[in-house]
Amino acid sequence: TTIWHNVTGAMLVNSKAVLTKTEITQNKTGLSIIDGNPEISLSNIHSNEINAEASGGPIALDKNYLGSVNTDEMRIKGTASALKVYDAPLPTGTLIDAISNPYAKLTPDEKKAKMAELLMTGGKYFKERNLGKSAATFEEALKIEDSPTVYYYLALSYQGMEDNEKALKYLEKGAEKFPMDSVVIKAYGMLLYQLNKEAKAKDVLKEAARLNPGDRQIKFLLEQLEAKPAGGQ
Repeated sequence: TTIWHNVTGAMLVNSKAVLTKTEITQNKTGLSIIDGNPEISLSNIHSNEINAEASGGPIALDKNYLGSVNTDEMRIKGTASALKVYDAPLPTGTLIDAISNPYAKLTPDEKKAKMAELLMTGGKYFKERNLGKSAATFEEALKIEDSPTVYYYLALSYQGMEDNEKALKYLEKGAEKFPMDSVVIKAYGMLLYQLNKEAKAKDVLKEAARLNPGDRQIKFLLEQLEAKPAGGQ
């Protein structure tokens, strides 16, 4: 069943109903549960203003996709909770433990102070070439705020540990979130070049050159790519 574009998608009152393999999306309130003990599973409940709210006894929303694996971003209210959720819409998602963000309840000033502390600590570890701790600290910082600086140093940390797969993942995500940041875009293009993904590297480095036309290193790499015959990845 697909339930969408309603004020309330589905309301269960004093019910023991079983709701499974259901798509509940783009409603004001996706699922409202009042008392009762229904079983909700294997459903995609996401992109609603409130995905699910419950009153009365505790309601488990495990084994569903709720738009995020982070409990603070699931848009659930009242007595509803989830400990194990899918990390992507079913049927492609994988069941994993839900994550609780320890910084979600900090005030903006507290978040700013904690972010500054983590950036300073991560930078210290990076300078000392303690790359494992550097990566862990910058990953912690991402829980507070997306930042191009964090994505950049995360990638450098993993490159230093010769884990180019993770480095590429973070640069790709950083480039997607901060498309006007020339430092992240350049680093992404350079890593693609190093990994011989030449077609993609050329596209990314062209964008880096557009953002920073005076960068000689980008210009040199593009000249190298242009001189090669077509056929890269």
